[in-house]
Amino acid sequence: MSARRVFAAWLVALVAWLLVWGVMTAQSARSRTDGSEAGNGFAAVYTPGSVPWESVDRIEVSRGDLVAWQFLRRDGQWRQSQPFDFPLEGLLVEEILDTLRTLDARAAPEGSGSSADSLASASGISNDSPRVTVGWNGGSAALALGRRLPAGCAWIAPLKGDRLPRVARATVHDAFLGGDLRRLRRTALFERADVECQSIASSALASDGSVQHLEVLRDEASPSSWRIAAPVSTRADREAVERWLDALARARATGFVVDSPTDRAAFGLDEPLATVQIRSSVRSVDPQGQIVDAPRVERLEIGAPVRAEAPERFARLASHPEAIMEIDEAAVAAAMPPALSLVDATATGLRPADIRGVRLEPGDASSARLERAAGDWMLVDTRGTRAADARAVEGLLARLCSDRATEIAQGAPPTELLLGRIVVEGFDGREIASLAISREVDGGRFGIDDGSGILRIFPRSTSLFLEAEDYEVRDPAATRVSPPVVLPR
Repeated sequence: MSARRVFAAWLVALVAWLLVWGVMTAQSARSRTDGSEAGNGFAAVYTPGSVPWESVDRIEVSRGDLVAWQFLRRDGQWRQSQPFDFPLEGLLVEEILDTLRTLDARAAPEGSGSSADSLASASGISNDSPRVTVGWNGGSAALALGRRLPAGCAWIAPLKGDRLPRVARATVHDAFLGGDLRRLRRTALFERADVECQSIASSALASDGSVQHLEVLRDEASPSSWRIAAPVSTRADREAVERWLDALARARATGFVVDSPTDRAAFGLDEPLATVQIRSSVRSVDPQGQIVDAPRVERLEIGAPVRAEAPERFARLASHPEAIMEIDEAAVAAAMPPALSLVDATATGLRPADIRGVRLEPGDASSARLERAAGDWMLVDTRGTRAADARAVEGLLARLCSDRATEIAQGAPPTELLLGRIVVEGFDGREIASLAISREVDGGRFGIDDGSGILRIFPRSTSLFLEAEDYEVRDPAATRVSPPVVLPR
């Protein structure tokens, strides 16, 4: 046989196979859409309109009279209610519902027997068989699950209608029996880790056995600002706090280890090694139409490593203590940031526009005062009142308001390094910041202490002057106003 004839024979066979495949695909599609058992004999178990899938608000997996799993939808949110309460991922629940909605089945194959008893014996379906029930207001639909069959099929029996076992795709068996239904649970560790929460607190066991606390509170005087309440009381960096919140919002459990353990000490959760707590409030409308703020607390408890020297830890949520989870290294790091990383690195946390006056108190010279006068700055000292050098004052305000420390340390500077003080006044005459200025010997780095127990350290190149002469106008003629020029008519 010539090569041309061989090629022609293969081409004819390929075309014939494509035609047969197309016919079978079309028949299969028709059988799924019109409910008939044409083609390969598979048809939809739940015909259109038999179950209002959009209204389903209950899913149960049971065996006999025992409900092993129950999922309920309330106010648009899915939650596990059996064996205990736990929030679920709504999209995953919708996917598992879609598995039921699109289930295909066909009548028992020939030779299996036609009586109900023989079908029940072959299928393994009885009153104690696993069943999946979906419910809605005013109705329900249940499906019994039997033995698995080769080629990805299994026995099922709808518990309404003829109730006869059928051969179905094994997708429901895979979804409800073959997989761990704990995978439907919400893995996010916090729901209210956002800029609307009121406080964040964490505690961790240090290597020396002491407990280190970190607490950040929203500033009541300025809701967009934050304050560190522990281990020291000082200003917090808003961007750093928001990054912490973002890390907590993204933190996820990598899996669920065990439910309702008898010995929590095995997971290090009888006395957690670390905790994170977020306080917030949830607004709702009461029956009278009034807006009510209800306090809410979310608390994560972190226990022992999952194995020796592993970065992953066991953990649980205080509101759902039955579920023991595993969290990864990123979640552990998000739970316990270094306290100093949240400190506001600016000297005062103020804006230049908030400052009306600055009092300079050098340790070895007389004090002076810089004060706003309309759009200018005036220098007041023992020599009287005169115009101040605007560029020098703007540089000072930049040091106090904008420049960020390159290092943060706890504690006060040594007394022998103190240069003096800078006191900042607001427009109401009150002192709004009082700063102790220090500098290392031989023109080293500057330290600024606002009395909070935090020392902000600035590089040696920082220009920070405390004496009046540093703010004087060097060339008085530069500030003299020239007389107006009269142009000839």
